[in-house]
Amino acid sequence: MRSWRELQDEVRRCCIARCRERGVVCPPGGRVPGREPTGVRLLFVSEAPPLQRERYFYFEDESDRLRAGLFEVLRRVGFEVRGVEEFISRGLYLVTTVKCPSERNGRNAPPRRGVIRECTERHLRHEIEYIKPEGICLLGRTARLGFSTLCGRPVSVGEMFEVGILGRSVKVMPTHWPTRRHGRFDEIIEHVRTLMTVLGMLGGA
Repeated sequence: MRSWRELQDEVRRCCIARCRERGVVCPPGGRVPGREPTGVRLLFVSEAPPLQRERYFYFEDESDRLRAGLFEVLRRVGFEVRGVEEFISRGLYLVTTVKCPSERNGRNAPPRRGVIRECTERHLRHEIEYIKPEGICLLGRTARLGFSTLCGRPVSVGEMFEVGILGRSVKVMPTHWPTRRHGRFDEIIEHVRTLMTVLGMLGGA
């Protein structure tokens, strides 16, 4: 199996013509996690990096809506983390489904389905196999579509299921993007609480 650095080097070099034709801005530059995942119990899979910034989530010196929303969810389920280092040290990690941002008319845009399939097969599949998490939480529509590619069937919000990854059974919980804007923040909290309880990550579980 390739090392984590080799996997991320492949991401950095990736710039496929058919992806560029679908609005992808590539290669991803600094939009890859610089910290190697070890001992990951719960892997969060988000959507795609932002168009406007190359530094996000893992860079605590910059504001980040994804990090703020996810950390608030964790606080609400009773698993508060006070920064990225603690997030990682307590068995959590996050990767994106699509490694490069997409744009339409110069503005950030959701990745197209063909891009999601391409990036899932080329990169996300191998990242998950390397990380070997006990559980996976899918954050948002792009993550759900990507995972549908991996498991060969549609996945629905709130429907926890199991998949086999390299001979191991992994719990998967699809949920919404962690924001209050869509009015489903309480649902996200319950989905994450359910998954973390099953994984034995919450007190009293």
